[in-house]
Amino acid sequence: MAHRVRTLVDMESQLTLSDGERRGFASSDLPAVAVTPYYLSLMDPRDARCPIRQQALPHPDDGRRGAGERTDPLGERGRMPVPGLIHRYPDRVVLLVAADCPVLCRHCNRRRRSPDELLGGSTGLDEALRYLRGAPQVREVILSGGDPLTLDDATLERILGRLRAIEHIEILRVHTRAPVTCPMRITDDLTRVLDAARPLYVLTQFNHPREVTPEAAAACARLVDAGLPMANQSVLLRGINSDIAILTALSRALLRTRVRPYYLFQLDPVVGSERFRTPVAAGLELVARLRGRVSGLSIPTFALDAPGGFGKVAVAPQGIVSTSPGEVRVQTWQGEIVAYPDTGDADLSCLEWPRK
Repeated sequence: MAHRVRTLVDMESQLTLSDGERRGFASSDLPAVAVTPYYLSLMDPRDARCPIRQQALPHPDDGRRGAGERTDPLGERGRMPVPGLIHRYPDRVVLLVAADCPVLCRHCNRRRRSPDELLGGSTGLDEALRYLRGAPQVREVILSGGDPLTLDDATLERILGRLRAIEHIEILRVHTRAPVTCPMRITDDLTRVLDAARPLYVLTQFNHPREVTPEAAAACARLVDAGLPMANQSVLLRGINSDIAILTALSRALLRTRVRPYYLFQLDPVVGSERFRTPVAAGLELVARLRGRVSGLSIPTFALDAPGGFGKVAVAPQGIVSTSPGEVRVQTWQGEIVAYPDTGDADLSCLEWPRK
């Protein structure tokens, strides 16, 4: 983190930059640049089309507002009952515990990085915990930001411990890109801190198979071997992973690394993201083509976040071709139309649970 590359001069000493990348660095209106030396080492030094470079290096279009784009595409500001706490779904909340990330991704949906949206130290954490203690319907807390793993171990331990002390909070999650962009952050000491707060899940974001390096795989192994389940939330990015061969290779690499492909997200319409965005239909087709190429364990759910804070919507390829009494006709992953016997009994009642 201390040796991140931030400036045009430092970047040009290691990469042959394109005219667009240079102009991106020269613009004062664009989001800041920060790249760990490790993530920089994954870049093709001569090709600006490199999928790692595109995620981390600036481009003049990063400041262009495309159709429907917003600075807060998920409407998070309007879902904050207290600063730094997003309560969108009834049973879970997001805590914005950090402002920084090892790498400042160009497609980030929180590139606004407003300090007033963070917890703001111990006082902000106290306020968030008071809210949570008065919200018994909340059973899951997600640490996000920025990247929670930019915090030191002691701070993380304190936050996790105080959350664990609230009886109705059952599940903790840490959303981090550190295994991808700064895998040396996943130390044995950090793993012990996270393990002490179990049940805790670690969700990360690998977007390209080139990111699944031996170093990244070792970082994930430290977490999984400690009993911390891992899942991946990729973002569909035009020109980076918008290709069936790339998504197939990524899914297989993740499963070998014991990281479950969980979501493939349609990119949120955040300002400056138009160069990365794909048609929704393209994502549907890619996920449909994954079926049959890789095992079911390797297929993520394709989803989009409804703009304005209305939550995630799973978008699935249409498998049912037609319905009729006693039968539905479905289309397989290879395109065959097959009849499937259906029942007309719509009684779905069950024994009451929990039983009284």
